[in-house]
Amino acid sequence: MGFSGISTGSGVTIHGTPSQVTQIIQVYLVDVRQLDIPWSHGLLSPVSHNTSMLQYDGYYSSSITFIRVAKQQFYQTETISSRWLGQKRVTITQGSEAFPSEVKVVCGVAQIGGTFIPPVALSILTEGQIIDYDPVTGVQVMVFFNGTTPQGQRLLGIRETARDFSYDYYYNQDGVLIGMQLSEKPNRWANDETQVNNEYWLSYMQ
Repeated sequence: MGFSGISTGSGVTIHGTPSQVTQIIQVYLVDVRQLDIPWSHGLLSPVSHNTSMLQYDGYYSSSITFIRVAKQQFYQTETISSRWLGQKRVTITQGSEAFPSEVKVVCGVAQIGGTFIPPVALSILTEGQIIDYDPVTGVQVMVFFNGTTPQGQRLLGIRETARDFSYDYYYNQDGVLIGMQLSEKPNRWANDETQVNNEYWLSYMQ
């Protein structure tokens, strides 16, 4: 089973003439499996039900074959527009002021890297525990921290890794995603050392 498509859109303007960007995408279904997430039957905290917007601030940096690019300010705003059966429809706006982007997603309870998880996850998970492993992609999800920081903050750290990326998600005692550290190697098949790093933390929520 597969999917293929062609999309076109406006790109950058060069010498007053709008250029066109064309993408050809082919996606093939190779496997389907049911995830067994330990906190899937837990309940979200009242904080998650009363929150309509979260603002994250941080930086973006990259390096290309040992040439480092200066850090740039990066932001991510998550706006919750609707809720049903424990699911939340979230509009994510991220990037920089010069190059913003927007995507709409559905955030659920049993999700890796979701905006909210049930607080019970902090009491049932242990450091070093493997939450999930996908034999096709090689993606592994594990707990790398579960405890109290030197500043006295209760924190749960979940790490999602594969050959070309590492994502760290940090949750507080209410199960709210308060920080992310992302590292990617987009050109893993090329003979270079390109690496992209993002780090952003929750600065405001309402």
